[in-house]
Amino acid sequence: MLVPDHKKAFAEAYRVLKPGGLACIGVWGEESNTKLFNLFPRALKKIGVDRPENNTRSNHHLQKQGGDDGLRKMMKGFGFRRCTVFHVHNAVGCLDGKELTQKWLRCMGDEGLAVPVLAKLRETGKYELMCETMSALAEEILEAGQPIGLDVSIMIARK
Repeated sequence: MLVPDHKKAFAEAYRVLKPGGLACIGVWGEESNTKLFNLFPRALKKIGVDRPENNTRSNHHLQKQGGDDGLRKMMKGFGFRRCTVFHVHNAVGCLDGKELTQKWLRCMGDEGLAVPVLAKLRETGKYELMCETMSALAEEILEAGQPIGLDVSIMIARK
């Protein structure tokens, strides 16, 4: 579940647990291992389109605040006695760059029509070029035998 205030969510998890109880919490992991989120910005840059300003926090903000050690320290700050952190890579089940791009666009809703930057790409005639570029970038990763997906940091903490 995505939460607007992780501090409230983690404090509430601690509050409702019985002594000795376990919390298992997943947060976005290392941004560098999350190739799925990096493909679109890379494609935009490659075709000369500026990425729109994003005034919201990064999805990876918790991991950026000190890595795994920072996550453990944060959980102990909420009162948890012990916390372990490990990473899980959730790969997209695609072995073809074009297929991956199409799946990504479907996730954006109606082939991405609801996303303003994609609508602007259509208006300016750069949508197909972006799709081709994103597909080619995905192919490079897949050809190297690497998965495309999301890195998740899993925290297991004991009250």
